[in-house]
Amino acid sequence: MGFTVYIDESGETGIEKVRDGKKPGASPYFVLGAVVCQPTSEVFARNAITQFRAEIGKTVWKHATELDHSEKVYLSRKLGRLPVRYFALISNKATLHDYKETIASNPHKFYNKCAKISFGMYLRVFIKARQFL
Repeated sequence: MGFTVYIDESGETGIEKVRDGKKPGASPYFVLGAVVCQPTSEVFARNAITQFRAEIGKTVWKHATELDHSEKVYLSRKLGRLPVRYFALISNKATLHDYKETIASNPHKFYNKCAKISFGMYLRVFIKARQFL
């Protein structure tokens, strides 16, 4: 049985200059999110998105910033009922401390580390469940 993994990110990978209330810079958090679907579940997910768009009267939107709070809550609840698995890695850049120095504030190394942790998380879940064999 196969799976499809959809991955999206939010925030910038820059860690040298991070935005706070007084200075500009990269976002203080970096997020990698994923949804893992079996083929049948993917059909359910696509249908749920199509139905959601019709219900709120917005047939074209690409980003959550285009939805108001109640629409985001409704969509989250709708998607939460789907037979899929969700994963998220959220990195608070203020907690990087020594690691930031270890990688010389290189955003590519930071991104790669986040990706490695995320993929390890997905694999551990599926190996434990033996669902991918």
